[in-house]
Amino acid sequence: MTAQTADTPAKRIYLSVQLMYTSHEPRAHYEIYFALLRDFLRAAPSARTLIENINNQILTGDLYNALKDARKLITYEQDLVSNEKRRSALRKRGKANPQPARP
Repeated sequence: MTAQTADTPAKRIYLSVQLMYTSHEPRAHYEIYFALLRDFLRAAPSARTLIENINNQILTGDLYNALKDARKLITYEQDLVSNEKRRSALRKRGKANPQPARP
């Protein structure tokens, strides 16, 4: 992942974990990582369990598995966005074609 391809909040989290993984000083990336997490959790509190797993792996030095779970976070984010787009389309379609109440 590059800074140019990290175009969503979850991808930016993944990039920060990747930078930790490839760094001689992983802790140098903690501040930005935790700031990104706080923002992500405000927007998607349902991701808390997945984020806790990533945090635990980072704090225990298991950066490889933290990176794998950060990849899962990207998938989770994509699912959230996809579901919201479907809901929005259904709402628009429902407003465009209102059905009369049945007796």
